[in-house]
Amino acid sequence: MKRIHILQHVPFETPGHIPGWAEAHSHALSFSRLYQVPHFPHQDEFDALIILGGPMGVGDSRQYPWLTGEKRFVESTAAQGKPVLGICLGAQVLAETLGGSVKRNPFKEIGWFEIRLAPGARNLSSLDSFPDAFTTLHWHGDTFEIPPGSVRIGESDATSNQGFASGRMIGLQFHMEITR
Repeated sequence: MKRIHILQHVPFETPGHIPGWAEAHSHALSFSRLYQVPHFPHQDEFDALIILGGPMGVGDSRQYPWLTGEKRFVESTAAQGKPVLGICLGAQVLAETLGGSVKRNPFKEIGWFEIRLAPGARNLSSLDSFPDAFTTLHWHGDTFEIPPGSVRIGESDATSNQGFASGRMIGLQFHMEITR
């Protein structure tokens, strides 16, 4: 059993399908609901980390002071070699932590759009069951540069970098966790 910790930025961006998946695989979940009380667990209290999305940007630490602590926490988690999944804002936080930059995307991408896997993504065992193209939810105005040493996962018509993988860490700009 893995102990998976989730960073949730706002109440309306939930982990969606993740709790059902975790239960089916006998994983335990814990949460930091940063919109309530910004609290980060000790590194020995979890085995993997999931960072959810949110409407704020990675540079909005003046309005959301806990972003500074979150970045330090993610950096520490990455340094320990733990698996990390970042979704949307979470992917942007992870990208910045790994040395990539985050910027405004030329287009806001809101709705259901196709993702096409990048050629190098086929070599990643974590993506071996993904089709070459699939439709998923997007809700973002920012995007990230692929961090140094990472593998680009895919693209859409509006966003050239839809994801990256770096060791045991994956950042996804899109929302595969979403439920109805």
